[in-house]
Amino acid sequence: MATLRMKKVEIIGEKERLDKFLRKLQELSVLHIEDKELEESIEFIKPAISEKEKEILKKIDRAIGMIEEIRKEEMISSHKIEKREFKDIEDLFNNLEEIYLKYKKIKEEEKKLIEERNLYFSFTKILEVFEELIEKEEIHIPENFEVKGFLLPREELILLSRIKENFEKDYGEKVKIFERVIKGNQIAILIIYSPEIKDELRERLWREGLPEISLPEDIGKLSFKEMLKFLRNKLEEIPKKFKENELRKKIFIDKNLNILFNSFYILQDIRDLLKIKEKGIFVTRYFFYLEGFLPEKDIESLREIVKEENVYLKETNPMKEEYKRVPVILKNPSFFKNFEPFIEFFSLPVYRTFDPTSVLAIFFPVYFGFMLGDIGYGFLSFLLFLLLYLKFNKNEFIKRISFAYILASIFTILFGLLYMEMFGDLLEKIGFKPIFHRVHDANTYLLIAISFGSFQVILGFILGIYNALNLGHGKHAIGVFSMLLGLLSLLLLAGTSLKILPDYLSSILLIFLFLFMIMSFKFHGPAAPIEIFSAFGHILSFARLMAIGLSSAIIAVIANKFVSILPSIIIGILVMFLFHVLAFILGIFDPTIQGLRLQFVEFFTKFYEAGGREYKPLFKRLKGVPLPEIK
Repeated sequence: MATLRMKKVEIIGEKERLDKFLRKLQELSVLHIEDKELEESIEFIKPAISEKEKEILKKIDRAIGMIEEIRKEEMISSHKIEKREFKDIEDLFNNLEEIYLKYKKIKEEEKKLIEERNLYFSFTKILEVFEELIEKEEIHIPENFEVKGFLLPREELILLSRIKENFEKDYGEKVKIFERVIKGNQIAILIIYSPEIKDELRERLWREGLPEISLPEDIGKLSFKEMLKFLRNKLEEIPKKFKENELRKKIFIDKNLNILFNSFYILQDIRDLLKIKEKGIFVTRYFFYLEGFLPEKDIESLREIVKEENVYLKETNPMKEEYKRVPVILKNPSFFKNFEPFIEFFSLPVYRTFDPTSVLAIFFPVYFGFMLGDIGYGFLSFLLFLLLYLKFNKNEFIKRISFAYILASIFTILFGLLYMEMFGDLLEKIGFKPIFHRVHDANTYLLIAISFGSFQVILGFILGIYNALNLGHGKHAIGVFSMLLGLLSLLLLAGTSLKILPDYLSSILLIFLFLFMIMSFKFHGPAAPIEIFSAFGHILSFARLMAIGLSSAIIAVIANKFVSILPSIIIGILVMFLFHVLAFILGIFDPTIQGLRLQFVEFFTKFYEAGGREYKPLFKRLKGVPLPEIK
């Protein structure tokens, strides 16, 4: 599979037509415009962006920040979102500023309510601790005396004792301090004091680092019972105020959601447009110039715009030496597309080189099933990823990854049928016979794993030759070909050692190996002969398919043994269940890591040209909505 064919275009036009032309390009959303560094020595060429537009860019970032802040709210509209146009960019900013200020006012009220609630709650908590003592007159609050409350961690008892001792010594009857340990490992402190020492007391408490809970002054003058009643009433009122404020906020956001929604996407579109003018488009006194790439299939649409705006277009096929800077779009049938996230995670291939998505889509699920190979685990895995696929069907990334694992789960079930394994050896215990017993026939299991490796590594070299030829590196292609022949000689030599091939071939194969090592050295460089042996090692690395597969099977068998070896059958079943959960989790992670490693490290390194550029066209989010003018 290859990447989508692209066209390189260069466009020159009259400077006055630039803005209108760019807006049409953005509506088309297919042209990836190149960023270019401007040579300082050329004075008459400068970026297309104006000083006014640079200021707008700064304002846009702030405006998007305001919308992002409001977006944190649950923005569900009871009305259909409609597309909206703005008179000009200042009209959009003014609308947005007005909405934001009103929103902040509502948020300020919400913040004030939260602070009040926390304050009243904390002070009520303190007073309730002492309520009984005050009613029994064990704590007496003299007339005109004021009250302060504190909550301290229990570890601060020593600090409290010191403060209490010092205050009683310095102020005598003018101050009384009471404390009680409450739930939550806290100490509630009540300080009753004469107004004469109010300021001095406050300053000393502040110096000691006591977090004072201050009530409004009017409340401080109430009697203890009136104070408690007041606070309880407040705590009942505040939730109602919260609800009213929340309702007001929802109505406000709902009313302005249309403007917010349109502004959010329009501002991003304008920002993209201005950034392109800042780095990708250059102007002289009369003309503008830009360069970019677009899919070959979309070139006709560009030609139409070019004709309408009467600008000059030069279109060419990218030269081979330009391939590394051509943006890449993977071109795969819809089934294979589900595996593209794995390739994007690794790195995009260079333009016109082989895209291994299809190979990965074939081998990864097979290797996954080959390693896990259990009907029970496969069925659970299938259900898990089917659930993710259905639940996140609007998230393309999760949907595609889930599909890949659904396929891997199906292969797990198929290999489970071949091994006749369901949660280990349960089926075997009730009389089912496996077609292939991977534990008993471990040598055959290993041979199959190595065969997978031989096929993929040889395929990797063949694809390496294809890529080298596609990039115009003929010498490099001969080097890879000689490495492939060297590897085949080495594999056949291994066959003579294992007595699969006759001994007399050894000398001939050694001569061939030596010749191909020299060839690879000449055409590919000094490291090439070493890479022949390294490739042989990569084939042997596929033995990990067998190793992980055996460990998966044995862990499940051990889990089943707990039922018979533990004295209590209930404990045995519980331990067996926990072991199967562990085996299932490992059964998902290990085959994933090892399966992908075999692709990325052992297979891709033979051919893959990583470093392809991501295709990022000048894109319009709200199609059909004209962008506001920048005046």
